[in-house]
Amino acid sequence: MSLALQVLAAAVTISPGLDDNGYRTLCYRLRQVKGHHWGSESGRRVAEALMGHLEAGSAVGFQTLRVQLPDLTAFINQIQAAPELENLPLGTYRLEEEGAAADLGQVLTEAQALLKARQAGEAPVAIASNLVGAVSQLMAGGSRAVPVSEMPDLVERYRALEESPERIIRLHPSLNALLRWGGLPITGRDGETVLLCGRSGHGKTAVAIHVALSTAHQGHSVDYDVIADASAEQIFERMAHYVAGLPLKRDGNGLATLLKARGSRPPESVASRLTWAQDQVRRLPISINDAPDMDQHELMIRLADKRARGVALSVMENLDHCSWDQKTQRMDRREYLGELVKITRQSDRATGHHTFWLVQANRKTIENEGEMPQMENTQDSDLPKNHCTLFISIHNPNKADRSLRDAPLDGALPKNRQGETGTFTLPYSILNPQIKLPGVDA
Repeated sequence: MSLALQVLAAAVTISPGLDDNGYRTLCYRLRQVKGHHWGSESGRRVAEALMGHLEAGSAVGFQTLRVQLPDLTAFINQIQAAPELENLPLGTYRLEEEGAAADLGQVLTEAQALLKARQAGEAPVAIASNLVGAVSQLMAGGSRAVPVSEMPDLVERYRALEESPERIIRLHPSLNALLRWGGLPITGRDGETVLLCGRSGHGKTAVAIHVALSTAHQGHSVDYDVIADASAEQIFERMAHYVAGLPLKRDGNGLATLLKARGSRPPESVASRLTWAQDQVRRLPISINDAPDMDQHELMIRLADKRARGVALSVMENLDHCSWDQKTQRMDRREYLGELVKITRQSDRATGHHTFWLVQANRKTIENEGEMPQMENTQDSDLPKNHCTLFISIHNPNKADRSLRDAPLDGALPKNRQGETGTFTLPYSILNPQIKLPGVDA
């Protein structure tokens, strides 16, 4: 309580010496303190009255507050008699931190009580996800309206990215060319939420594995979340074969089969090539999660875990296999598939984490020009497109016409929040690693 009195006293005392910009800055700092963190209802009312004067562009004194709030005269006298505060910005920060700590303790106490007295049918994961949501909302703070005068310097931000190319995740040259920074910046805030859409068998997983390996090769931590479709071992197997430049199907050739020298690899057996490749993958900062079920509770918990571990990019495969706990909120499939992407977007925006959601294209895709999936063609719902920042479509022309013999994958970028939209191609070696050079490219 004494700190709240000191902050209010300091704000009233310095206000007569401020100009218009000073009023705005002081009001902004005071707005960072949530209403219930002023120690009492009286403190909240005085703070609101003070900020009202500042927002109107005028100073305020103790006598003005007494006239405006006559029932709080005794409390205002306490404010005026409070010890001097040396650093007002630090004081407001400490006041909000102490209040947030108290709020967090209350949330944790309530969650513990719920867990001890669980209602019939209420799963612990539901309690956990509600806790994650409450904590996220709590840590978001109070008013975050920032005066443009306090916005970070754009030139400095751009220079930091230009001088630190390792902070840009490079995906593939043809796709990077359409992205504003030639890739995805690692900034700690405002990450991208990507939908990678294609028909079954057209290369979504292959492209996702390329993105995961390429990102990890650049030193950034990666999560690969497999939802119902495959196991962790199968994804690891595909990663190892991709690095090795070997097809998954070896047509009866055993581990002892000798391979010709390719790329930086000497003549060797299949077993030797795979041993080398899996060791290369094991050195990378990649984690694979193949827990089979994903609803809104599990998603929120995983996103919080990624934030805690500092994960830079996640592949989540597939959106179509996710569900929704109807006990919490009833939604039809079309709505909740969009809502899951929205939850992801809110997290990516706050943390700087990048998410690649893989999503199946529906059958109407074949009616499109070049059979390229459009944003409305996501399986079972047209709502996910509303919440992504990048929409990537892929189409494998070799599926329909075998005579093409390893033609490049067609790609399109119909939605790009910060860059160009357009088309691109990806080499067929992403889908068929047998035609890539092991030990040369990621």
